[in-house]
Amino acid sequence: MPLLETIRAAELDGLRRWFPSGARVLDLGGGSGWQASILASWGCQVRSIDLADGHPWSQRYFVVEPYDGAHIPFPDASFDVVFSSNVLILVPVDRLPALIAETRRVLAPGGLALHVLPSTAWRLWTNVTYYPYVAKRLVGGRHLVPGAVEAPDRAATVEKHGLAHLVKRAVLPPPLGAYPNALAELYYFSRARWLPFFRRHGFEVVSADAGGIFYTGIGLLPSLPLAARQRLARLLGSACTNLVLRRA
Repeated sequence: MPLLETIRAAELDGLRRWFPSGARVLDLGGGSGWQASILASWGCQVRSIDLADGHPWSQRYFVVEPYDGAHIPFPDASFDVVFSSNVLILVPVDRLPALIAETRRVLAPGGLALHVLPSTAWRLWTNVTYYPYVAKRLVGGRHLVPGAVEAPDRAATVEKHGLAHLVKRAVLPPPLGAYPNALAELYYFSRARWLPFFRRHGFEVVSADAGGIFYTGIGLLPSLPLAARQRLARLLGSACTNLVLRRA
C-alpha cells in the first residue's frame, strides 16, 4: 500500500469509535474515495463529495460526487457524522464560516463533526525540512512520496512566473492551505485558532487529540515504518490534530 494511503488509513482508524455501524456519514472533500471506502467497510452509510474541478485522481476507491464547494447538496439533518481529512485548511478564510454552517445544517441534532487537520508540529517540521529538500532538488534529486509538497520544475516555473518567484520559493516554504504563508500557518493550524472558531459557529468540542503519527510535507524518511512514526510523534509531535465536535 502506498505510504500516503497507509497514513490516511491509520489516521482514520484512530477515530473508529466515532463511526458506529449503520451511521449516516458525509465524507467532505473525499478525494480519491480512499477513506470513504474504509468507512463503508465498517458498515457506515457513506456519501462522499468533493469539488467538481478537483484533483484528477488516477484511481478511485469510492464514488465521490461533485459539488460546488459552498452548498452541500443534501437536506437538513441528513447525517449522523460529517468527516473531513486535511480539507478545511484549503478553504479560503472568508468562505470557511459558510461551509461550517452547511456542515451543521446537514448534521442531525446531536450529530458529530470529525475533522482531521494538519498540526502546528506538521507545519514546523515541514518548514525545517524544506531547505534540505530544496538543496536535493537543485542537484537533481527526485521526490518519492505521493501527496507531499512537490516543487515544480525550475525551467517551467521561471517561464510561468519569473525568476523572482523561483527565488522566493527557494527561500520561503510554500503554504499548504489558503493562508498567506508557511509562517502564518503555524498559527492557523493550531488548536488555539480552531477551538474558538468552532465554538463561535455552533459546535461543542468533544475532544481535540493528537493524531499520533509523525510525518512532514516533504516526505522525510519515506521508508520509515508506521510504528516508528508513532514513536516519533511522542517526541516531535503529531502531524495531525483530530477534532471531534458535537452540534450544539
